[in-house]
Amino acid sequence: MVLDQVVAASIQDPVTLAAVSGLVSGTASGFMSPAIKHGLSWISDRYKGHPKDATKTAQNNAINFFGQVNICLEGQQQIQGIEDKTKQALADPDYTSLFQEAVLGAARTNSEQKHKLLARLVTDRLTAEPDSLQNLAAHTACNAVLQLTSKQLKILGAIYVIRHLPAPQHITKISIDADRINVGIKWFLEEITPFYPIRWVSEEDLAHMASMSCIAYVPQPFAGSYYIDDWKLTTTIKHKLCPDERSGFMFSVEETDIRQNPIGEDIWNVWDDCSVRRASPTPAGTLIGMCVRDVESGHDRWPPTRANGVE
Repeated sequence: MVLDQVVAASIQDPVTLAAVSGLVSGTASGFMSPAIKHGLSWISDRYKGHPKDATKTAQNNAINFFGQVNICLEGQQQIQGIEDKTKQALADPDYTSLFQEAVLGAARTNSEQKHKLLARLVTDRLTAEPDSLQNLAAHTACNAVLQLTSKQLKILGAIYVIRHLPAPQHITKISIDADRINVGIKWFLEEITPFYPIRWVSEEDLAHMASMSCIAYVPQPFAGSYYIDDWKLTTTIKHKLCPDERSGFMFSVEETDIRQNPIGEDIWNVWDDCSVRRASPTPAGTLIGMCVRDVESGHDRWPPTRANGVE
């Protein structure tokens, strides 16, 4: 597909021009061509009066983001009706405002991690129901990604794995409790490995994440309360391994099961010895955490994870 003249005219660098040409020639080109055209126009308007070097850098950052969007869209071609959804998206003012936020945010940073996260947010939004929580939370999540440090993004990813990522059915269906615990703990430690080491989460980290509407503080339960066990890492993992309380919920996960290696020791110390376990992710924080988990663990192509509790 030949680049639109408006797009080509806004790109002076031949290498950059060639890169954009490659983006609009794939199976997702019907969406990418107009999206890039509008995106570069938004950048031109936003950076009017800025130094030329800053504008060029912003443009190149955005093009890297477009590349990540194209990768995500190529993976979504398996979804039934995705072509119609992509065609309709750029006629939806709510979606175009989200895409604009992502483009202008991506233009401000050369972080590949943040480009990938923003790309996931805008492409997952294509298949969300109009009045869904995922739809509404996407705007907050998109704005927050640019305002969080890499460490804080990884914290959200770790919280998502601990609180919301379910264990696969091939684990939860193991009938012998001891085997289910052994296999389940191994699975959990593999999932948390990309976030190792977390070391320490400061009150400042948590306060900033709360100010970005990514977490809410849950009051600590009183000592001796029945609910205090729900804060323990062992209880959280037990719920993952036995999601149906009606079947064999009497088994227990022990502290030693988790703290058997440096990764388990690290996450235990972070979760049980500092305030991070008081952080309950908001829908926006859950969306970000889900995307971070997929990016950090190499699941950012296809199929994407779906965030529990954000429907």
